[in-house]
Amino acid sequence: MGQIAGYVVADYLQQHAGDARHGEAIPDSTWQALCDHLKSPHDQAIVGEKAYGEGLYAYAEQLLRRAADAGIHYAVSDLVRLLGRLGRYEELRKRADEGNEDAGRHLVYVLAKLGLEEEIRARIRAGDYYAETFLAQLLSKGKTSVGQRIKAIRLMRGLTQEDLAHPELTYSYLSLIESGKRNAPDPLVELFAKKLGCSVSYLLNGVPGGCLAELDSELAFKR
Repeated sequence: MGQIAGYVVADYLQQHAGDARHGEAIPDSTWQALCDHLKSPHDQAIVGEKAYGEGLYAYAEQLLRRAADAGIHYAVSDLVRLLGRLGRYEELRKRADEGNEDAGRHLVYVLAKLGLEEEIRARIRAGDYYAETFLAQLLSKGKTSVGQRIKAIRLMRGLTQEDLAHPELTYSYLSLIESGKRNAPDPLVELFAKKLGCSVSYLLNGVPGGCLAELDSELAFKR
């Protein structure tokens, strides 16, 4: 680990994590000194991760960017998570489009969390591996509700809520079902299964059948 003015950085952070300094915050002046003087990419990654964990995002960003640019993989992972937390979605998209795996995975997670379904659909149509993998995970048995499975297959089919709902019900009612705020009665589950081209048993209990089994195989092959 590097040194600043003869002081070993790891020792300083260790003291702050120990009993002697447990309740003391590291001063801003020290964080800034670390940002200004740390030269080792590994040190930058370690201290940047510490800053991120403390919620000191400005310091974390400075350190993690330098470490990531130097090729420290775990710094890249922390940086893309930080970009998502800070709402730097354009940079996250740019890194994902450039082929950064960590950015690709985290971007799809952020898009799903924000409810940006159209972008997820567009990425699936463009062959985005991470968008497909994300939906494959949603399709995994035992990890989702009926509403979540309806939404996952709808997205995979490239359908909007209006597409699936029309003409039998409103898209707002479908939204309530997908979010788990309303239960879908059996006749609606049968209707959704028919429109989505999957089995009723899959929507009800997550057991693939018919084209869903083929879809699982196709996604597994792509992985």
